[in-house]
Amino acid sequence: MAPRASRQRPHLLIVDPYNLLPVDLRAEVMLCTRWSIASSSSRRSPSLALLVTGAQEKPSVMFHHFFTSVAAIPTIIYDAEPTTSREANVFSAGANGYVVPGVTIKELMPIMEVAHFGGFSICSRAMALLRDQLAAPVQFSRREHQVVARIALGADMEAVAEELHLPLLVVDETLKRACHKAGVDSLTALSTWWGRWTMMDELPEPDDEDTSQILYALTA
Repeated sequence: MAPRASRQRPHLLIVDPYNLLPVDLRAEVMLCTRWSIASSSSRRSPSLALLVTGAQEKPSVMFHHFFTSVAAIPTIIYDAEPTTSREANVFSAGANGYVVPGVTIKELMPIMEVAHFGGFSICSRAMALLRDQLAAPVQFSRREHQVVARIALGADMEAVAEELHLPLLVVDETLKRACHKAGVDSLTALSTWWGRWTMMDELPEPDDEDTSQILYALTA
């Protein structure tokens, strides 16, 4: 009788240098019968990687570092400090998936399957984050619109403060609030985000003669 061929399970490599992956989620991944967990002693090359990152390192940077030492394989990013700019950067770098705190094993498994076959996907919480951040221009105050629009056009904070007759501290705090609403972590990222998602004229001051509504459009 011919020996029965055994079905080899794909190997999953978990890279979590800062121990940010929740203990319960890690345990559920380890118990999943669909995947074998790769280790340093494993003779087989991993089929898929789960990179876990947070505030200590940008996920796109970790992704690039990973591929300097490991052959190119499908990769999912678990981001403990998610923002829309970090999400966009990992997909630009070549990642196949993006998940954030709160993702369940039931949701993670299909994302891993999609990545294993070369597809791209995100979890529902990452989608909600993206949807909320894309609505940020509507939630910007008049002052935030004024300050961010000028920064996006290349002005520095000192110039904005002088033009709008504001203390520099007020400009700085306004930009911090805008960054939080937009889900970005730097003025460069804020400017890029603003240029990508909005085209708008400056909203009028309350005492301006022209009080007609200013329209803006979301752009792809």
